[in-house]
Amino acid sequence: MYLNAHSYYSLRYGILSPEELVARVKETGAKEIVLTDINNTSATYQFIQSCKANGIKPIVGIEFRDDHEFMYLGIAKNKEGFRELTSFLTEHSLEDKKITFSSSEI
Repeated sequence: MYLNAHSYYSLRYGILSPEELVARVKETGAKEIVLTDINNTSATYQFIQSCKANGIKPIVGIEFRDDHEFMYLGIAKNKEGFRELTSFLTEHSLEDKKITFSSSEI
């Protein structure tokens, strides 16, 4: 399994399209990959479709960064978990809030 993979939607950190990323993973024989682009989910649909077409289990999440500082890695267990991650990111992006978690959010 590849954990914390980035597509080119993670500016300065990823260089491959979601489809190219999945193709590279398939070449290695891995059966699962976790896409965790930095502060965005733009590649999610392309990634999931490409994984399904290539027999790879797609897992999605978000790598949370504040400016360029790594803060947290969120990996969704299911659709509800992904919704919670994206809601958290949206709230902090729209309100320009620093990305931190309180103990009640963990």
